Amino acid sequence: MIIRLRLPDGSTKRVEANDDKTVSTLLDFLKEDWLHIQAFRSLKDTEALNLDATVEDLGLKHGDMLYLKGISAGGGDIVDYPKETGTSVVDRDQQNSPFDSQGNGFQPKLTTRCLHGPRGMCEHCMPKEDPQERYRRALEQLHGLRGGSIAALEAAEAMKFHIKAQEESYTNSVSVDHAAAFSFQANLVSIGFQQQRLGFLYGRIEDSSFVFVDCIYEPPQSGTYQIYKLESPEENPDAAESKKRADKLASLLGLEKVGWIFSSKPRKCIFSAVDILTACQFQCEAEEMHGKDVSKTFVTITVSVTEEGMTRFEAYQISDLCLDMYKASVFAPVEQQKPNSGKIRTKEEVIVEGVECRSIDTDFFLVSVPIKDHHSWLKNNNFPVENREQAPVQPSDLSSCLGKSLDEPFIRRISDFHLLLYISNVLDMDGDMPLLCNAVREQRELTDEEEGYRLMIEAIANADSQ
Repeated sequence: MIIRLRLPDGSTKRVEANDDKTVSTLLDFLKEDWLHIQAFRSLKDTEALNLDATVEDLGLKHGDMLYLKGISAGGGDIVDYPKETGTSVVDRDQQNSPFDSQGNGFQPKLTTRCLHGPRGMCEHCMPKEDPQERYRRALEQLHGLRGGSIAALEAAEAMKFHIKAQEESYTNSVSVDHAAAFSFQANLVSIGFQQQRLGFLYGRIEDSSFVFVDCIYEPPQSGTYQIYKLESPEENPDAAESKKRADKLASLLGLEKVGWIFSSKPRKCIFSAVDILTACQFQCEAEEMHGKDVSKTFVTITVSVTEEGMTRFEAYQISDLCLDMYKASVFAPVEQQKPNSGKIRTKEEVIVEGVECRSIDTDFFLVSVPIKDHHSWLKNNNFPVENREQAPVQPSDLSSCLGKSLDEPFIRRISDFHLLLYISNVLDMDGDMPLLCNAVREQRELTDEEEGYRLMIEAIANADSQ
């Protein structure tokens, strides 16, 4: 089994364990870097675990996490954590929820740290000045960007990015529609994870920090066993248009792009350098589409298979520091990164634990998010998912889908994101689809003027089945 260790600096390590291993044995490899190391089952616990206790004694299971506190061998204070986060493990043949119902508790965040009245101002709410720009101005005033004075050298040193883990996420939890998650997982299992896949998560955000994923759109892609890969315009001229139609349809249904999901082969790292850069790219696109207030809760869900044949779902956010470095073009381009390496390369020197380097452990940029599941108001198990080579959408699928659940209203039967995306190839996206999606969104019967859409859809289904 795999036991995850959350280190005092915020990074995560995975260690192999069996029932006979003690806590002390699990922590042996950390003794050179950390002093007075202690392990806790939960961040709420005040009593450390007995180092002589075995995995079996503690009731640890595959995928469980231990939270560590200790003092860096290089000096420093004991590190503590603000709150507990959770992930989950799911059996590849599990027919129920693909998420573990345990360990997903969360604590509400304070919306503000300000203690003053409405007319006051403090360091938490006053306008923030970019420190990089401040140091750059200081350099220019001293000896220019190539100045040699002590003050200039200190300013140049301060301009470098200092790498540290972000302890709190903007998202309290992410909940994924059960049918959508199971469909994504089942497809991967059916092909034995021989082709890595990715998808975009559409849903809603409640109370500014609770993310709900209602459907998963899988764009045109041609992944390999090593890594997922979106099709380029040269490979598929319709790829960009398909993505735009999915975004438009989601908007018509009142949904926003709240994250993305990807699969990976068994490997030592959680995120590779390519995963980090891809997550940054997608979050920046979401920021342009929905604004920063929405994009700050953007989540990334990973789906991987363990050596025991277990399918594991985990959710994360990319840290603010990582996004700042991406926007500043500090990272080396994707072509210079190793596809499944847990180290990400930079184009300039950065400071990691007081040492200058150009390679950073990707765990520094990850913030864990609790993951759950729910049942969306949309149907995600009636119509085939688009762009799957192993199960392409057939013309007869529309007729078959409409023939199911005849006791349900017509609008309910077509309340499927993938079905609506399919018929948007025929109906006008700007004229017809807004009216039809409004009826789906409100779950109401079609008006007399809109009744023609029912006839058009049934005609398409009948024509396809002939």
